[in-house]
Amino acid sequence: MNILRRSIKWVMLISGVLTCTMFYATFAPEASLRSTFGEVIDGALAQIVVRNWGALIGLVGLMLIYGAFNEPTRRMALLVAGASKVVFISLVLRFQWHMVMTAMREFTWSAMQKKAARAAFDLALSRELRSIRNEAQSMLQKDSDDNIVWSLHDYLSEKRRDIAQKYDYRYSVLMLVFHRLVFEGWLTEEELTGIGMEKVEVIRKVRSLRTEASEP
Repeated sequence: MNILRRSIKWVMLISGVLTCTMFYATFAPEASLRSTFGEVIDGALAQIVVRNWGALIGLVGLMLIYGAFNEPTRRMALLVAGASKVVFISLVLRFQWHMVMTAMREFTWSAMQKKAARAAFDLALSRELRSIRNEAQSMLQKDSDDNIVWSLHDYLSEKRRDIAQKYDYRYSVLMLVFHRLVFEGWLTEEELTGIGMEKVEVIRKVRSLRTEASEP
């Protein structure tokens, strides 16, 4: 913490200079969008919005630079800059999530892919049920107290609710189900190749988005 306090001036200065590079969007909106997002938006209104967006971010950079040399304003500069970045990141993640969900709804499933999906779904369910059974047997073996049956009842009831909520075979949500099953270790991506690589890529994208959203 002391190191950060001593170096905060230079941290703010470097961050401010880097943030000021977004003034580029004010003068070259299409090139800025392409370099930042890999896409562009067309239209006169889009040009105005992007130019204004670049100017506002650039002004935040100037605020950081000013705060680096003017200690009384540092707290406000950091709060404004931090809030701006949190809002921006949240909007980007929301947009990407919307794109992923749209792609999921537009997927079609061939007869072979449906067969592979059902096989993977049943495989994961079988693995998790076997794990629950093993845990239940272990609970009974480790505890000689007859009251363990109530703890076992609570455990099985909780797992039954979790299984019922998790294993939803509707095609509209199946990609999210498979993502969760891969995340929890009940399936591997290799076991899902039969549903189509484009669907596996979406599962990877969902995992990436959720990882980014969970990072501080």
